[in-house]
Amino acid sequence: MTVLRVLAEVPAAIAAHRQQQQAAGLLVGLRDDSSTMVVGALHCEAEDLPTTKELAGALVPPPLAVLGCYGPAGASFLQLHTEEGGVIATYAAPANGDGSSDGVQFAIKQGGALSPCQPEPVTPSDCCAADGLLRQLAEGYVPVRCTAELVLSICGSSDDTLESAFKELEQQVCGDRTVFVAEVPSAAGSAAAAAPVLRLPGAAPFAELGASWARPALLRPLQRASGAGGAAAAPRLAWQPGQQDQQHSSLCLDVLCYVPTSMPASEAVASVVRPAVRRQLAAMQADVADALADRSDRQVADLPPQRALHLHPPGFVHHITVLYPLPQKSTEPEEEALLARRQALHRLLALPTDRPLLRVANAVDWSAGAAAGAAGAAGGLAAALAAGGVGGKPRLSDVHVGLPRSPVGGSVHLVQGSYDYYHYMQDKFDDSGWGCAYRSLQTLCSWFARQHYVARPPPGHREIQAALVQLGDKEAAFIGSKNWIGAIELGYVLDALLGVQHRVLSVQSGDDMPTLAREIAHHFDTQGTPIMIGGGVLAYTLLGIDFDERTGRCAFLILDPHYTGGEDLKKIHAGQWVAWKQPGDKAAAGGELFVSGSFYNLLCPQRPTTV
Repeated sequence: MTVLRVLAEVPAAIAAHRQQQQAAGLLVGLRDDSSTMVVGALHCEAEDLPTTKELAGALVPPPLAVLGCYGPAGASFLQLHTEEGGVIATYAAPANGDGSSDGVQFAIKQGGALSPCQPEPVTPSDCCAADGLLRQLAEGYVPVRCTAELVLSICGSSDDTLESAFKELEQQVCGDRTVFVAEVPSAAGSAAAAAPVLRLPGAAPFAELGASWARPALLRPLQRASGAGGAAAAPRLAWQPGQQDQQHSSLCLDVLCYVPTSMPASEAVASVVRPAVRRQLAAMQADVADALADRSDRQVADLPPQRALHLHPPGFVHHITVLYPLPQKSTEPEEEALLARRQALHRLLALPTDRPLLRVANAVDWSAGAAAGAAGAAGGLAAALAAGGVGGKPRLSDVHVGLPRSPVGGSVHLVQGSYDYYHYMQDKFDDSGWGCAYRSLQTLCSWFARQHYVARPPPGHREIQAALVQLGDKEAAFIGSKNWIGAIELGYVLDALLGVQHRVLSVQSGDDMPTLAREIAHHFDTQGTPIMIGGGVLAYTLLGIDFDERTGRCAFLILDPHYTGGEDLKKIHAGQWVAWKQPGDKAAAGGELFVSGSFYNLLCPQRPTTV
């Protein structure tokens, strides 16, 4: 008898979704001869189950597949959309807003009837590897990608024409004359270590060819040019007159599959990769057809491009693949244009709707052996953020980690998420004595990049100055100067360059900084962004606060941009360039931390509530 296991989060997600009318969805998971495991759900309405099932074929990598569906108890569509041996989950109508998962029941479809069963609940800590992947996948499979740059051309605007064009593309990448060539890492120590070796998949498994979760095997489809007898074919140039209304589109195919570690590569290509390529092409066809249907005039412009991206959202035990109408990977205006599509995907996957998890910058980066699960648009943003440290070393991130606890012993409220430590003398640029606020702004901007709210590195000094001139806050002569800026100017730049709103907290004297402790703690709890402090003659970045409400004592976690040394964490900690500071303490750069009688502004960036 088949054993049914269910990831503990699945019933909870179903219970949360049942608050909506006509709430339904698909159950996703793994199945073998002895067991079935449900690892996730795709949430929709009952009438959308067929289209959601088609989408799921390209959304989740094989061997993951749709196992069945869920819906209200007694709904007729449950068996209709579930195959024999599939899993069905039902829920009772919510009572008084009850969102508990106690009422979710599971059954197996057997002989056309539902056989109730009690599944074995599984927690992520029991079944997942350190990187969040399902341990069964991480230990028993390797990832294989198939990529191709295709050009879609159609004459006319009928559905038959579109169907014919995609059939032709499918023949190019999956036809009888198509050969898949694997790019295999070259032997270590060879002169051409960076150049991969091309091999035809054979009896050896992809795992033996060097595929790993840090670096998937990469396949590229090629057309066989030689004849049946093996004779070389001469180059040919074909010309075919086209109609005036011919339209074109670029299709960036990128298919991800999980292949058993022991399966021969040639068998994996035939039984796993080729069907997955066809499913992604079908999803691209549906996407292009939807875009054409939305147009009032199909003859106006070229067809929308299609690009496949792989992501690993938090809480998911597997990757997902999404299709975006992007000609290239990542520009801010195009990201904003995809907002409605991302919102729909967040609802489908039950992801939070107030943070970016499916942007281009979230895409998994498998370039050049990057660590599994790393994110970034082809690694470009991550590389830009890391570059620029003193002496050519990588810039340091999250330098407060490892500090001893504050002596106040109150309630600690910290920055949420990663940031980069920007300070004097980085980027081969001497800004000592005047650039502290610029560096603090760069740290703030790095937080928004690290959290994928933006897909650009922090602006340089000159770009910051140019933005203030363009806004009319400064004269043209300000560009290229060594003039100071403060918290108010930083707020203008955040809004202009990143579209980030802010609040400003103010005190008349450095002695009054503790009066803001409660508001600062609330900021870190609700927004989680680093704060820029401007006042006196020094600017700082605030990463947290330790506040004892009973006594009123507090300590500030200060990141000091006045540091001029190298990227040495021990030296930074020893010099207290990042440290817990109490009122009356000295700054790491010398002098009073907060000067009595000096006015201070605290720039508090607001976390965008968007996907």
